[in-house]
Amino acid sequence: MKVTKEKAGQHRAALVKAASNLFQKRGIEGTGVAQISAGAGLTQGAFYSHFRSKDLLAAEACRQSFDGTIAAWRSIRDEQAIDIGTYIDRYLSQAHRDNIETGCPMVAYGGEIERHSGNLGREFARGFEDIVGLLEEALSKEIEPVVARERALALMPAMIGVMMMARAVKQSDRRLSDEILANGRRQLLKMALA
Repeated sequence: MKVTKEKAGQHRAALVKAASNLFQKRGIEGTGVAQISAGAGLTQGAFYSHFRSKDLLAAEACRQSFDGTIAAWRSIRDEQAIDIGTYIDRYLSQAHRDNIETGCPMVAYGGEIERHSGNLGREFARGFEDIVGLLEEALSKEIEPVVARERALALMPAMIGVMMMARAVKQSDRRLSDEILANGRRQLLKMALA
């Protein structure tokens, strides 16, 4: 039975969503085509009718993850007068640490980007730049714009590192994980506004 264009679009979207969730939870290398297809409720054949390779899917999944993260950050910004402290507090929260599947794509993809095709790297760089732009905008309310960009470029990688370490130790020592987040929030806010 031939699949309609609408149904094919739904299948593609399901594959991207399943891949996005699985890549964030298990990593790109730790996720196979069979798992992605099953997560989307499709066969492996359906996967290959939409994507020539897992790397091409990874680039699209990365873009979707960033788009969701950026939309959420913009929504928060648009709803309230957000400052840099709010971004830091929300990013370095226990809820974000515990929500791996829909958390920050920079934490999930960061360690794997260099081992994959240029498409994934380009999507990652674009997403990173967009998020840095939001931090820069918030910092510009407090400090000079040139300094705001420099701080945003230092702050975002530091936030990613804090989150990575908090997640890495959570299973074996939740208290330490909570301490990493709390100290990260305090120290990075000081750095941002110094």
